[in-house]
Amino acid sequence: MGRVIPFLLTVLSLLWAPLGLAQTTDINTVLQTHAEIIAKGSRRTIAPAIDAIRDSGAPEAATLLERWQAKELWVQEEENAFFYGEELEGRQVRLLDIVTGDEVAIVGSRDLKQLQPNSGVRGMIGAALVQFQLSDPDPEKRLASLDAIQRDPEEAHLAALRGAIDGEADPAILARKERLERILTISYGASENERVTAIRGFSTDLGVDARGALNPLLAVRVMAAAEPPVANIARELTVGSGDLTEDAAYAMLVSASLAPAAPSLGDKRNALAANIVDGSVGGVPVADLNTYEARDRGCRGHREASQS
Repeated sequence: MGRVIPFLLTVLSLLWAPLGLAQTTDINTVLQTHAEIIAKGSRRTIAPAIDAIRDSGAPEAATLLERWQAKELWVQEEENAFFYGEELEGRQVRLLDIVTGDEVAIVGSRDLKQLQPNSGVRGMIGAALVQFQLSDPDPEKRLASLDAIQRDPEEAHLAALRGAIDGEADPAILARKERLERILTISYGASENERVTAIRGFSTDLGVDARGALNPLLAVRVMAAAEPPVANIARELTVGSGDLTEDAAYAMLVSASLAPAAPSLGDKRNALAANIVDGSVGGVPVADLNTYEARDRGCRGHREASQS
């Protein structure tokens, strides 16, 4: 018996060893380096960890991101050791090695923390996964990734698309990648020149996706001008109709320095008081100047009389 007990202790030590010793594989090194922010799981600070996993070049990177997104990543916080976990009955968790997928141990869930990324972090992980999905050996998965990008494009997708174009062997998928790259360049291109080039590439294209990318670039501005402006004029508005009220039209003229600012109520009152002649102003009896309309009529009548 004296020899059996040390043997059992050795076996248990081997099973638990990964919980106490840092792994030496590339992906585990990345996890160790960013263990604190991964365990914290804050959307504001998690980006460097996601980027490091995505860019690690480790063959396990895509699977790790997928299983982290699916809340299957667990951490033994004291040692910053990461595992895939499968929950069992009795609050037990089967731990799997991240590199090999082999079972490491079955431990109580109280000794571990399950990483449960919120929707914001899952979205960031999903964006990182695009890089792998766009180059997946399965053409259906590549097409699915293009569909996902087209439904909900993000700036981060542009670099991933560009990186996935050169190695694409399927002509139809290559055409879709190149088209989608141009569409994303319109919104997210780093320079004005590349955005303009992408826009010109759709000059004869009436596709719905192209129109969807171009429409936000079109701006319609209502303006007043003494001469027709050098611009594409959509239409002329009619004052007093459903297009434009008189007050709104006059305000536009004032804004364009084509008319003097309208007098304030105080200005009108003072002008009326200063121009009362024989009990009336501009042909309107003083006793009737009790409405805005009557006072405006009195001001117009006085102005017309002064100009005649």
